[in-house]
Amino acid sequence: MSITPEHPAALDRRTVLRRAAAVGMLATPAIGLLGACATSGSDGDNEQVAGGTKSEKNPLGVKEDAAIEVVIFNGGYGEKYATDVHEPLYKKAFPKAEVKHQATQAVSTVLQPRFASGNPPEFVNNSGEKLMDFGALVADGQLQDLTELWDAPSVDDPSKKVRDTVVPGTIEAGSFNGKPFVLYYVSTVFGIWYSGKLFKDNGWAPAKNWDEFMALLTNIKAKGITPYGYAGANAAYYQWNVILTHAAKIGGTDVLKNIDNLEDGAWKQDAVKQAAAAWAEVGAKFSDK
Repeated sequence: MSITPEHPAALDRRTVLRRAAAVGMLATPAIGLLGACATSGSDGDNEQVAGGTKSEKNPLGVKEDAAIEVVIFNGGYGEKYATDVHEPLYKKAFPKAEVKHQATQAVSTVLQPRFASGNPPEFVNNSGEKLMDFGALVADGQLQDLTELWDAPSVDDPSKKVRDTVVPGTIEAGSFNGKPFVLYYVSTVFGIWYSGKLFKDNGWAPAKNWDEFMALLTNIKAKGITPYGYAGANAAYYQWNVILTHAAKIGGTDVLKNIDNLEDGAWKQDAVKQAAAAWAEVGAKFSDK
């Protein structure tokens, strides 16, 4: 993926560091999978939506004929993981249920009015440049506590809970004040790509440290080749995945923890300044932008 190219102003403090590793899917407090409460969008009165009967095959007590709505950020992963995998699996389990699907690249534009009116969809892949602020949604009581979901039996191996089948730290990454509200379901590795053939043809080797990296860029530029390509459209990748990881290598993980916790002066730490200056030099001297 692209996992989540988002605008920095749209990030809440808990997503700043975690977007580099995962896409978020949040379950909203509406009817359906988690059997939560929905608010009527017509008159604003709270309306309790009746759930289904809990059983071995339906541990969350989903109402089997209740319609659910899925809104997907249509980014680097596209939407086929939902339309071709997740939604068919849900329909197989609950054939009487209607699954409404929508894809968008502007999640907040489409959904914030619906959250405000109390008519949100059941599931949202909250990602992209125009994602919603998780912290604000939690503070407003708009998200479903996912504890029951994490404690449910896994579909693939009912002897294990869902929480025991995910990468360590996944639940904590989506928790606010000790409660899980966001389910991160993709993990990836970011890196800087290079042309193996080009390097072989010119006798270049991947750099092992920053000094070697800068020397390599200089050599590439001397060949009349622009050394460093910049996507432009997905600037957040560089801001979070390159600059901040560089800062952590300089100053340790506390640099990132201070930013995540909104410590005073966190963005003015020497490690952050050094990393930003280093990549600014790359952009000025060796980039195509």
